[in-house]
Amino acid sequence: MKILHIISDWKWTGPAEPVVNLCKELQDRGHDVTLAIADVHGDNHPVLRENAIRRGVKLFEGLHMRRRVKPATFKDVLALKQYVKEEGFDIVHCHLTHDHALSAFALGGNEAVKLIRTSHKGVPLKNSFGNRFMMKRTDGLITVSKIAAQEDAKSFSISPERMAVIQNAIDLDLFSPRTKDEKLMAELGIEPGDVVVGIVARLQRHRRYEVFLEAMKEASKVMPNLKAIIVGRGTYAEQVAYRPVKEMGLEKTVILAGYRKDDYMDVLALFDMKVFLVPGSDGSCRALRELMAMGKPAIAANRGMLTEIVEDGVDGFIIDDTPQNLRDTILKLACDETGRLEMGEKGLLKATSSFSLSKQGERVEVYYKLFQGKIRI
Repeated sequence: MKILHIISDWKWTGPAEPVVNLCKELQDRGHDVTLAIADVHGDNHPVLRENAIRRGVKLFEGLHMRRRVKPATFKDVLALKQYVKEEGFDIVHCHLTHDHALSAFALGGNEAVKLIRTSHKGVPLKNSFGNRFMMKRTDGLITVSKIAAQEDAKSFSISPERMAVIQNAIDLDLFSPRTKDEKLMAELGIEPGDVVVGIVARLQRHRRYEVFLEAMKEASKVMPNLKAIIVGRGTYAEQVAYRPVKEMGLEKTVILAGYRKDDYMDVLALFDMKVFLVPGSDGSCRALRELMAMGKPAIAANRGMLTEIVEDGVDGFIIDDTPQNLRDTILKLACDETGRLEMGEKGLLKATSSFSLSKQGERVEVYYKLFQGKIRI
């Protein structure tokens, strides 16, 4: 099949990495795949472009794809319409609201090309006029959440055969169990006997860092060898992390590791458990699934699609995330090394069977073929 993926972004955040990985996997499965990306705004660094090229993904860079409607938007519609016609694509697969709208207008009346949308939000799409308009012109919808799929089907009157729930994959070759780096432990101030609670999330006000820090403050009074590593950066870093850590006297307990690149996986390997309270821009909660693939048990809030990823009492715990509940659950895992390891092993098994790139590629390929009439619905 000849497939055009479109993502109206140039940043390496949210669904960007899953989209590039999917393009590479479909390409490796023998399909002719092109990825259309937005041009870079101002002097910003073209991170998405660089990563796509590094993975060997073919790019189309003939669209501006500014989020707000501008004269360039109408030029994009015409350019996309012409490009799809010239190249003879079978499938156009969009991933964000703006590129969905462009595709819906550009493909209007072109029944030979099937339009697919993936919603990476992990929550239902808004039942807005715009989304209803676009979904009427869309052949199929992929979501990452079963709950979201049910709501979307009702909101947009989508028949079951037009929908699929397919998890975004992670690179299991990169995210796999590894031993703790003793040099890195010393660098971050972690002793061999410490139990480490990890959290990976942008330092934003809505990510409930106040709950996490309060829980760590109380838990460390009971278990002095308890440490926390926060991996992330953000506009509100001082407000949500650096200042509260100092004010709460947690400088020796909470390690603010910042944004990590070259040693990211090695930092994750230091975690004995992972806390995830609020999904971010990637609604499929990739950071949570990466840690599960590394054999780490999870403590997740009873929120969004987190309950679809973590099985309570099996590969982690689902809690109502009050400081007291989080404190108690952290201590429960911290005091039970055998239980932590068993939960981590079960999370690893789930990741291996459900989160692989090959599994995602296979499922998306089968879904495409439904619209190509190559297999029966």
